[in-house]
Amino acid sequence: MREHGEESVNAASTSAVNASAASTSAASTSAANANAANANAANANAANANAANANAANANADAEEARVGPCPARMAHVAHANVCIDRHEARIEDGRAVSRADVLPSAITSWERARAACEAAGHRLCTVAEWQGACAGEAGRAYPYGEEYEPGRCNTAEGLGPSEPKALEPTGRRARCVTPEGVFDLSGNAYEWMADADSTGMTRALGGGGFSVGGDEAVCVRRSPLWQPPDQELDGIGFRCCADPS
Repeated sequence: MREHGEESVNAASTSAVNASAASTSAASTSAANANAANANAANANAANANAANANAANANADAEEARVGPCPARMAHVAHANVCIDRHEARIEDGRAVSRADVLPSAITSWERARAACEAAGHRLCTVAEWQGACAGEAGRAYPYGEEYEPGRCNTAEGLGPSEPKALEPTGRRARCVTPEGVFDLSGNAYEWMADADSTGMTRALGGGGFSVGGDEAVCVRRSPLWQPPDQELDGIGFRCCADPS
C-alpha cells in the first residue's frame, strides 16, 4: 500500500515531466520556425541576386544591341579613322557575319568566305588602314591597350610553357584586351583578314597576331605584313567587319 505522500510526489514528478516536454516541444517549434524564416530569407536574397544579375546581363545585351552614334549596333565608331568596326571578332551564322561577346569566332575561314559573310550582314571587310587605325588609335600606340606589351592581357602565347594549351577563346573573354573605343581582341586570339591585296593581287592581308604568338608578333602595325591566299582556311584565321559611318 502506497502512502498519500508517495502519491503527491508521483503527481508532482509527472507534472514536471509534462512541463519539461511541453517546454522542449515549444523550443523545437520556435527553432523550426526560425530556421524556416531564415531559409525563406536566404531564398529571397538569392532570388533577388539572380534577378539583379539577369537585369545586368539584359542591360549589357541591350547596350550591345543599341546603335552608337553613326555606327550600326555591335560596332564601335573610330572617329579619326572615319570607320565603324565590329566590337568583337565575327562568327558566321546562316552565312552572315555576327559580332557579339562570349562566342567562339569563326577562325578557320577563308578570305573569300569572310568577305561574303560581311557583305551578307550589310558590311564589308576592313581595309588595312581602317583596321590598324582602330587598333593603334590616333596616337599610334603599339598595342590596342597601350605602348607596353602585357603578357596575358590578351589571348597571346607569351609566357606560356611548351606544354600549356594555346587555343582560341570566346570573344571578349579578356576584358582588358580592349581599345578606348571598346573594340576587343585586336591583339591575339585570331588573326584577322583585311580587304587589301598585295601588289600581285594573289594574297590578302592579315593582322592581329593570334593565340600562338606574342610580343612583337601581336602589335597593331607589324614591321612585315602578313599575307595569305584568299582561299586558305587555316586554323586561327578569322575576321571582323567594318562599315562607313552614317
